[in-house]
Amino acid sequence: MDSTISKSKLFCLLWLTHLLIGCATDNTDAVSVTANDGSADGQWVRIPSDSEQAAEIKYFGFVDITLDEEADSQFFEAGFARFDRTIPLSEILSNFKQPAIDSCDFRQQEPGDSTALEFRDELDFREYSYEFVGAGDSVKVVSGGRSYANLTRTSTNPADAVQYETDVGSLPVTIGGLKLGNLLLKTRALRVSAPGDVFPAFSGVVMPPIDEVKQFKPNRSKRISADTQFRWRQGRYSSDPEVRVQIEAGGGGKAIFCAAADDGRFTIPEATKALMQDVSIPGPSAYRDAVWFYLRKDAVLILTQSSYY
Repeated sequence: MDSTISKSKLFCLLWLTHLLIGCATDNTDAVSVTANDGSADGQWVRIPSDSEQAAEIKYFGFVDITLDEEADSQFFEAGFARFDRTIPLSEILSNFKQPAIDSCDFRQQEPGDSTALEFRDELDFREYSYEFVGAGDSVKVVSGGRSYANLTRTSTNPADAVQYETDVGSLPVTIGGLKLGNLLLKTRALRVSAPGDVFPAFSGVVMPPIDEVKQFKPNRSKRISADTQFRWRQGRYSSDPEVRVQIEAGGGGKAIFCAAADDGRFTIPEATKALMQDVSIPGPSAYRDAVWFYLRKDAVLILTQSSYY
């Protein structure tokens, strides 16, 4: 915000923000890491990623929000699927849950090999077939009881994972240089709803809250080695076991991906150090993300939020 902004303009912007997000002392919809949206059959209930429930699943869906701090934008996407037969809940959780804390995956090309280094990023349900289906005309997102975003259906192709999305760069709402979307994310829980179709309806299910990554070191202009000490500002929701700070770097035929607890510091594990030896890798970056799971009878809803700096 311009440092020369008048006090009257600043007051008007703050007043407008107050109207949009509600009183800060009103905790009726405050961000919470213990959100739970049901406790009986027919309700969506949050479950841990290591749940041992013996449920059989016919449907799974996801809603994801990505915050790009560098581009000052937010983007939502969602998809929903139906299996041709039921699958154990444990299979769903193992595909979507976070990697183990303080773990790393290091890759290095062999001499003469030009194949791109890629980390696993696809679903692997082995012998279980599925197709993507609808959950209604749109997916709605609200904050503090007010509309925040609307995901419109962009595909009805059963092979397309992303079936609903917002326009790129359409969020956050900015008025007078004040990013109201970012303020809402930091002060209010986001809740998602869909009327249902082949995938069952859901209403007011809470998205996981996270903070953007701040003060991450070393920055992208540096190179990292096996002995690099990573540092960042610990997030407000670091006690949530489903939150990770993901650290990655790549270039010159080498790449590394690590998952860290959100405690503000990380060193590469000894087993990975042994693989890296004297290797250095350019361009370290980090993002914070969280994955929450909700269960309703034979359906699982996976809600994720990621923040890139």
